[in-house]
Amino acid sequence: MTATLRYRPPLLTEWTPPLDSDELHSLLVKVRRWQPFDGEAVLDDISAVLDECMPSEEQMSPLTMRLRGHLSRLAEIAVASNAAPADRITAQLVAQARTVHPMAPPDDYAAAVGQLRRTGWIVNELFERLISLGCLREAV
Repeated sequence: MTATLRYRPPLLTEWTPPLDSDELHSLLVKVRRWQPFDGEAVLDDISAVLDECMPSEEQMSPLTMRLRGHLSRLAEIAVASNAAPADRITAQLVAQARTVHPMAPPDDYAAAVGQLRRTGWIVNELFERLISLGCLREAV
C-alpha cells in the first residue's frame, strides 16, 4: 500500500505596505531635509561664543541661530538614545536646553552676549556628556 501525499502550499496573508503614499511622501521630505551632525561645527561655534573676546553685534544673530540648532539637535539625540531619562546629568542639561531654547534674545548687547554664552555653555556640556556616554563620537 502506498500513501499519497498532497502538497499544500502554506496560506499566505496578503502583504500590505507599512505606510501609505502620504506617509511615504512625508518621510521622503524629512530625509531630503536631513543634515548630518557636524561635531566640528559645534566646537567652532562653542569656541566663538566662549572665547575671551565677545562676538560682534553682526555675529550675534547667526551664532544664536546656529547654537539653538545645535542645542535642539543635541537634546533630540539625548532623548532618542535614552541618555536623558537614564542619566541624571543629561536629563538636567536637556531640561536647561528646553528652557533656554525658546527665549528671545534681549535687546541689550551685554545681556544678549550673556544669554548666548549660557547657551554655548549648555551646548558644550551636553555635547561632552553625550560623547562620554557613547551617544556621539568625539569630533576630531
